Amino acid sequence: AAGLALAGIGFAIMIPAANIVLETGGALKVSAWWLTFSYLFQTLGELALSPVGLSSMTKLSPRRYVGQMMGVWFLASSLGNLIAGLVGGNVDPEQLEQAPMLFTWTAVALFASAALCAMLVVPIRRMMTNIDTTGARAAWASTAPAGASDGGICGRGPRPISPSACTTGAGVGALCAAIPGSMKRPKII
Repeated sequence: AAGLALAGIGFAIMIPAANIVLETGGALKVSAWWLTFSYLFQTLGELALSPVGLSSMTKLSPRRYVGQMMGVWFLASSLGNLIAGLVGGNVDPEQLEQAPMLFTWTAVALFASAALCAMLVVPIRRMMTNIDTTGARAAWASTAPAGASDGGICGRGPRPISPSACTTGAGVGALCAAIPGSMKRPKII
């Protein structure tokens, strides 16, 4: 919800800038700082929304459908970009009077979406109380067929995977570190 609200603030910042340009008939140019602050809030909103949303999608989906749910997440993102392109394609750059309304309705839609997501926080938190935090890798490793391997991701050819290999840390480095004879963990300075 916070990510959508921050993106809404980014569009709301552009409403006064568009009105200034509209009042002068395009004769007065506004500072680039309007756009800079707009992009700042939109970027902060994206940084708040994307990792949390993708993590929630993978944690709340059934183990069998984690990959598909990640695909649905990115499909929703692509559909959002398509809709934004269609809306933006209908805006005529020669008609300045469209800009304030475009920014206003975009900000309203983002704030309404943020309010809807804020109302869903409590039910989603309830659903996440019984989530297994060991992650999908541990779940896969515990149910992996006998003789399953890491596919050679450690650089030494395929090696057998054990459930303990997946719970020692995050990422390929943790998996490789748990497999004897594979690459060593980098030292953190």
